Amino acid sequence: MPKQLTRLRGWPGPEYHATVVFRAPLAFAYDWCTDFQESDPKLEAEEYRRRVLRRTSSQVVYEDLEERNDGWHWARYDVRLAPPNRWRMNSIGNYRSVRAEYRLTRLADERTRFDLWLKRESGPLEGARLTKSQRERTLTTLWRRFGKALESDYAKARPRRKRARR
Repeated sequence: MPKQLTRLRGWPGPEYHATVVFRAPLAFAYDWCTDFQESDPKLEAEEYRRRVLRRTSSQVVYEDLEERNDGWHWARYDVRLAPPNRWRMNSIGNYRSVRAEYRLTRLADERTRFDLWLKRESGPLEGARLTKSQRERTLTTLWRRFGKALESDYAKARPRRKRARR
C-alpha cells in the first residue's frame, strides 16, 4: 500500500488489493465510480436493494439490504470523497465491516488505472470464508465488470468525431 494510504493500518486481518485499467479518462472514471445510485445492484446482477441516505460534495452514505436463505444481509456505507482521484469507504454490517481506499491514476491514451486496498473483519454473523487470493480474484472480477459498464457509458457519452470529407 502506498505511504499516503494509511487509514487501513492498524486494522486486523489481511489487506486485499485489486487493480484494473479502464479505457476512459480519469475525470469520467472518478465521476462514474463515485456516483452511487439505487440502481447499482443491476451492475452486479444482484438482487440486493440500495438506499442512498445522504449525498454531499464530500460524502455519500448508503445502505444495502438483501434477503438470502440464511437471513438478511445488511450494511451501511460511509464514503468520503477526495476529488479528483481518491475516495475512502467505511462500512459496518451484520456479516462484515470494511475499510477501503480507492485511487485512480491517469494513464496515456485516455486510460485510468483503478486501485483498491481493502481490509475487512467479520461481523456478528458468520459469512463465507474465502482465502486472500480468492477474495482478491473476486474483487478484481467485480471491478472488471464495473469497468466494462464504465467504458460502455463513456463510449455513449463521448462526442462522435466527424469523418473528414474528401
